Amino acid sequence: MFVSYVLRALACLALVAAVCAGAAQSPFSLTIQDQLYGPTVKLGSHVELKLTLTNTSASGITFWDRNRLCDYQLDIRDGSGRPVPETSFKSELKCGSGFRVAFGKNQIRALKPSESFTDVIFIDEAYELSHPDKYTIQASRAIPPELGRGSVRSNIITIAVTDK
Repeated sequence: MFVSYVLRALACLALVAAVCAGAAQSPFSLTIQDQLYGPTVKLGSHVELKLTLTNTSASGITFWDRNRLCDYQLDIRDGSGRPVPETSFKSELKCGSGFRVAFGKNQIRALKPSESFTDVIFIDEAYELSHPDKYTIQASRAIPPELGRGSVRSNIITIAVTDK
């Protein structure tokens, strides 16, 4: 009986170690170029993010590249820490498990080790930046199932939207 408990405990520890090791080794990294146009933008102007995805693994990786507003998840918060709502345009994209490309691209992207590519997203098309405030932005992208699980997160940047 005691041996059974010990074996179960060892199996659980091995599973936890395997999960932690897999989570620590993402096949790519994601960064937002900080302050593309400067830390301040005028209310009503386009807010452009430059996202760079880099293959950090020792081998080539391949994944689908579709609509960048669905490929990346953005966590945008106002100065009070509240999530910024999506625009109707973003909501109508219906990103998710049944997502089909209505517009955008639908291609396989291959990256050699240490190779990167950059996407540009106009976040004002997808999120309501409708009042002056300081907004924090973090992007994430799901790790394809064949490369692991979870997602990779970018650095966090702050932009100020002003009415002046």
